[in-house]
Amino acid sequence: MKKKYLIVIIILYLAILIELIVFKYPTGMTFSIANANLIPFKTILVYFSGEPTWKIAIRNLLGNIVVLVPLGFLLAAMYQRLKWNRALLAGLFTGVVLELLQVIFKSGVFDIDDIILNFLGVIIVYHNLFLFSHHFNFTTFIFVLINNIKNVINLWFHRIYNHTVF
Repeated sequence: MKKKYLIVIIILYLAILIELIVFKYPTGMTFSIANANLIPFKTILVYFSGEPTWKIAIRNLLGNIVVLVPLGFLLAAMYQRLKWNRALLAGLFTGVVLELLQVIFKSGVFDIDDIILNFLGVIIVYHNLFLFSHHFNFTTFIFVLINNIKNVINLWFHRIYNHTVF
């Protein structure tokens, strides 16, 4: 029964993810494959220099890392003994699919750095789950991690928009 709920939650999460990433711009706005970034770390290094602004750099870097964090939790909840290579493969596959959907629908620009950052988000989740799973039960760990993510989001929104979310 638990697995059925998790499958529904994963499907809803992926649908929301596609809506937020693939269809984030207004209808009619199209992008060209000619603007694709196929050079690893090209935009990441630009963002680390604060370009175009620190606000945009932080939003893009953190946003691309955090966006797949829930997927890592959901997969870990669904498959308690998920191997590291499958978790990382799921993160890589999801990042690639999101970027390719943007190209197919001409709704965004393919950026290899987005895939790297998405992948990093899954690595962070997997590493934390592996590191702390021996010290806490899974439910306690998820609760602590969700609270930490909530705090990071509040800090991020406070710095960018000068107000908190939660």
